[in-house]
Amino acid sequence: MILIIAYVLVLATVLLGSRRLPTGPFLLANAYGLFLTLPCALAYYLLYSNDFGIDYGNFVLQSPIYTWIFCFQACVLFAGYAGYRSGFRYGVRHPPTSLVHVDNEAPSYKLITLLMVILAVGILVNVHTAFGFAYILEPRRLYEVSREGFGTHYFALGFSLRLAALLLLMSNFRGKALMLTGLLALSVFTGAKVNTYVITMFAVMHFIVFARAGRVNGKLLIKLALIALPLVYLLIWLTFQDSEINILELLVAYVNEPWNNFSLLVQSFDQHFRDFFLGTLTWENNIISRIPRPFFPEKPYLFGGFRLANEYFPETVALGIGAPSFGSEGIAYADWGVFGLLMLLSLKWLLSWVLGRFTCLMTYNQTGSIQGNFLYFGVLVIMADMYFLTLPPSNNLVDNLFVVIGLSLLFGIRRKPMGSTLALLSPSR
Repeated sequence: MILIIAYVLVLATVLLGSRRLPTGPFLLANAYGLFLTLPCALAYYLLYSNDFGIDYGNFVLQSPIYTWIFCFQACVLFAGYAGYRSGFRYGVRHPPTSLVHVDNEAPSYKLITLLMVILAVGILVNVHTAFGFAYILEPRRLYEVSREGFGTHYFALGFSLRLAALLLLMSNFRGKALMLTGLLALSVFTGAKVNTYVITMFAVMHFIVFARAGRVNGKLLIKLALIALPLVYLLIWLTFQDSEINILELLVAYVNEPWNNFSLLVQSFDQHFRDFFLGTLTWENNIISRIPRPFFPEKPYLFGGFRLANEYFPETVALGIGAPSFGSEGIAYADWGVFGLLMLLSLKWLLSWVLGRFTCLMTYNQTGSIQGNFLYFGVLVIMADMYFLTLPPSNNLVDNLFVVIGLSLLFGIRRKPMGSTLALLSPSR
């Protein structure tokens, strides 16, 4: 009952707030948590809990711990909403006198967009060619068998696909809708679900910001859900099509894995580790992971989150096909304990404040010239946790900001003055 009350309070707060300010970008930025992770956590609890705990491998996850973790996640969303609201209102009270405009008609813009599209197609064909197109209808299986030796290929493939989609959305290309559809279809054949997810979220964010002025309502949420649910089902089926377990149960267990692992960590940390890591895992995730192994031969194979995964799930890590995730919460807790979780709350508020500020910039303007602005929209999607450049297992916010700002400078930026009166763009539908 506590879990249901916490979830309803979070959802009601955000949806009721939609009446006073455009909360579409915030809802989309937190859609995974609001409409997938939290409901799946509830479902997991109802499906697998009993009077004494939840069976999970060699551990017993105590129900009170799980409830505490759920309520913490609700607090994270509350902190995010408070930051978003504050950032948006700050933007209204302090309107800019000029806007930075990115030239999306520059030759360099069109060239890089086309190069990204060609690169994505070329890499995917190259990977399939290496395996004789035997896995053309089993993209997830191809992804699994080719991870050893093709890691660079998949990194470049994901980067080119997502960046091409983002550039196309902000371009004036003819037939860009068809090209975007092609990129989305291509992303399914990469076998990496995250590519399909991010490209879809880019497109939905673009629609909400520019066609809806950041505003959403119940009808729109239902329409988006009707589109998203079959897509999620397809991605889960492609991943586990050979499994005999019910797809719905697989979805619940898969989405809920980081929470389960985080809960296990909280419950049994003292049994596995002498003390907190005091920032070591965060340092390794964000700094050590950036250094290529040829330049750092002594680079450990188990660092950052892999340390936790190896301690709890050594058999899975030994397979070399990935490691169970403990989420950012797990890393923060292992580094600093409860203080680390409080730091996460503060970081969520700050990033959401920036998201609210840029939402205000993108929806409150007089000329509408910002609609083709790659810089502002790029920052917006990055703050919404939608990355096109991914360097696992680290946080990619700084990397993505660097790419967006660098490309904007390459394309050419200039300031355009704004009028003294700001007007809210009316939704086109």
